[in-house]
Amino acid sequence: MHSNLEYRQIFASNYNGSNIEEVMEILKTSGASQMDTLKVLMDELNFSITEADEIVLNSITWIENKEITLRIREGFADILKNSHSEN
Repeated sequence: MHSNLEYRQIFASNYNGSNIEEVMEILKTSGASQMDTLKVLMDELNFSITEADEIVLNSITWIENKEITLRIREGFADILKNSHSEN
C-alpha cells in the first residue's frame, strides 16, 4: 500500500490527458483503493468530489464495487433520514 503522495506520483507519471481509465487501473494494481483513486483525481485534476466520484463509480476499473457502494450509500441515507425524522 502506498501513500496518497505516491499514488499521485503514479498518476502523474502515467496520465497523458485522456487515459483516465487506464491510469485508474494502474492505481488499483498498485494497491490504491476506490477512495484513494477518488482522492488522486481530486488532487491531480482539480475535480470536485462529485466529479471524481462519478468517474470512479462508473469506471470499468471499479465496476465490481458499484452495486455495493450504492447500497451502502442508500443505507446511510436511510439512517440519516430516520434519525432526522425522530428528532
